[in-house]
Amino acid sequence: MKKVMFIGLASLFAQLVHADAGAVGNRLRELYPNTSFKSVKPTPMASIYEVTMGDNIAYVQENGRYFIFGALYDMQAQKDLTELSRAAVTQQAYADLPFKNAIKITKGNGGKGKREFVIFSDPDCPFCRRLEETLAGMTDYTVYVFLFPIKSLHPEAVAKAEHIWCAKDKKKAWHDYVLLNQEPAVKTCKNPVADNIALADRLKIRGTPTMIHKDGRRTSGAMPRAQFEKWLNGG
Repeated sequence: MKKVMFIGLASLFAQLVHADAGAVGNRLRELYPNTSFKSVKPTPMASIYEVTMGDNIAYVQENGRYFIFGALYDMQAQKDLTELSRAAVTQQAYADLPFKNAIKITKGNGGKGKREFVIFSDPDCPFCRRLEETLAGMTDYTVYVFLFPIKSLHPEAVAKAEHIWCAKDKKKAWHDYVLLNQEPAVKTCKNPVADNIALADRLKIRGTPTMIHKDGRRTSGAMPRAQFEKWLNGG
C-alpha cells in the first residue's frame, strides 16, 4: 500500500512540476524576444522542458538560462525522444517544400509509387550516383529530386544542374548524366537551382545525398538497397 501511495504521489508531483509549461514559455519569450518558440512542453524529467525553435529542438530548465542541444534518449524503452519530436517538425517542413522546384520520378505501382521521399542531390556527387544506381533497381516509390550542387566540392556542378533542369525531359537528362555519364546539352532557362541551394541552407543540409521521408525522417549518404528499403518502409 505504501509503495502504491508513493508511486501515486510521485506521479502527482511530476504533473505539478510540469504544470507551468505555459509560464516557462512566457518566460522564454520575455528573455529572448527575437527567438520564435513554436512549442514548450514537459519531458519525462522533472523541471526540464523541450522547446522547439524553428527547426531546432533544445532542453531548458524553468529559469530559461541554460539550454542543452542534443538527443534525449530513453534507455529503457530504447527510443530517441528528440528524434521523434524532430520528425514531427520535419514532417511539417516536408509538406511545405516547393515541389515544383524538383524533378519528380515515379516507379512502380502503375505509375503511382506509394513510398514518397525527397532527395537533395548534387549531379557530380559520387555517393549520389551510387544511390541512383540503387534506386534504379527498386520499385514502388515517388521521389522528388532537388538539384543541390555544392560548388565548393564540384565547381562545374551548378552549370550541369542548370542544364539538366532546362532539358526538354528533365528526368531523362538527370538519369542519363548520373547513371550513364552523358553530359546534358548546354541550355539555359529560368531555373530553381539557386533557390534549392538557399532551401538546403535553411534546412541545414550540408551534404549530398540527403533524403527526407514524407513522414519527416531524415537520413543521408548512399546505403545498400536492403537498408534503404527498410528506411523507406519506416524502419
